[in-house]
Amino acid sequence: MKKNESPCSIQNCSRNSTIFRKITLIAYKKAQTKGTLKQYDYLEIRQEICYSHYLDIVKPDRHLKKKPLVEQANIIVTDCNTQMLEANIDNNCNTQNNGLTFADQIQILTKVLYKYQCEKPGFIKLSPYNLNIL
Repeated sequence: MKKNESPCSIQNCSRNSTIFRKITLIAYKKAQTKGTLKQYDYLEIRQEICYSHYLDIVKPDRHLKKKPLVEQANIIVTDCNTQMLEANIDNNCNTQNNGLTFADQIQILTKVLYKYQCEKPGFIKLSPYNLNIL
């Protein structure tokens, strides 16, 4: 396997680099999609460029944070009212979970059990059959 050692193909590159990357078809398409290739329109596939130029051209958004999978507006705010939480659990059991994730369902169930324990101190016997009673 040939090691990339050639000088940078960027015109007038003065960056001191010992690491070089070849522009592959995938890297070329990424740069076109991100619009960074316009300024280096003379670059072609299989040319080698220094690593810092490679990052600037192919991965310009490497420092940006990724968008969260769940937007803040979609997060369900639950009330500590036991009846309301129980109604939410009943509705979720009877429907196709209304977009709630497994983690959301566990969070609701935990709050119901905590509230139930606060209202009725002592030992709570938890079994799948008794959860419907809560």
